[in-house]
Amino acid sequence: MQLLPNSSAMLAKTRESIDKLLDSEAVMQLDLFRFDGGVLKDEKDSVFTLFDDLTKYELDKRSRKSDRHNSIDEAILKSEILRSWQDARSGLTDYPIYSRYLSKYREFDGDDYDSLNREIKEKGVLLPAKQLLFRGAISGAQGFDWTRPLSTTIHPRMAAYHAFKHWEHGSDCHLTLAAIIVPLDKKLNAIVGPFGEDLEFGQEYEVLTNFESSPVYVETKTEKNITYQMLSWQVK
Repeated sequence: MQLLPNSSAMLAKTRESIDKLLDSEAVMQLDLFRFDGGVLKDEKDSVFTLFDDLTKYELDKRSRKSDRHNSIDEAILKSEILRSWQDARSGLTDYPIYSRYLSKYREFDGDDYDSLNREIKEKGVLLPAKQLLFRGAISGAQGFDWTRPLSTTIHPRMAAYHAFKHWEHGSDCHLTLAAIIVPLDKKLNAIVGPFGEDLEFGQEYEVLTNFESSPVYVETKTEKNITYQMLSWQVK
């Protein structure tokens, strides 16, 4: 069979267009969520001030939530962008490995995490670059393993809650609160959990992803056995 003139070039362009179409349908890109009105900026001073507020509240539940604390709660509850995140995941709710992870993550081994990682890559949505995520952890409890799926949250209060829930105040156990900025030069798929206090696990506001490498830039503040971190992969 003899090809018509320019048919090879046309065929290549057609294949390229099909590949782009399939790629765009396979992975949905989430919009960037930011806290409006200067409530919280992706800057060290702003984040660490919030972490101070959260630490004081978790150490003494009788203390009153700060105005910033309340503003963040309100911003998350009313965000149209975060509602669109939930819409993006509504057609992708068949996550058998993630569903098991939610209730049995303590039992997960290397094979389970490999399966979870595949599910994130095959069924996840694409995180926006520069998205601010949070994680709280204590030493000896998985902490920050950047080579396997890592549970983060869009809600800083939940990161603090989980860290302090398992922390033995006054012991040698070290607690870390971290703000993580999604890299500019990576396409990171994630499974977004349900958002909302009235949903099962919805209070977690979870974003599960595999960053695949450790952050390059680390800004740190440590007092006694509590550390705050601002983590990123690029200079601002």
